[in-house]
Amino acid sequence: MLTNIKNVEGALIIEKQHQKNINGGDAPDGPWGDCPPGYRQCTAWGACLRNTIPCD
Repeated sequence: MLTNIKNVEGALIIEKQHQKNINGGDAPDGPWGDCPPGYRQCTAWGACLRNTIPCD
């Protein structure tokens, strides 16, 4: 599988020392982080969802 990933156009091989410096994602800064206007969280540590999407 790794061979297939390396063959994807635009894929980069990142050395282990650089992988440690990667900060991840768009997760809020803690439980019940700040979401942009028009968005909300349904659960602690959950993604910010549009207000029009129901929390099920």
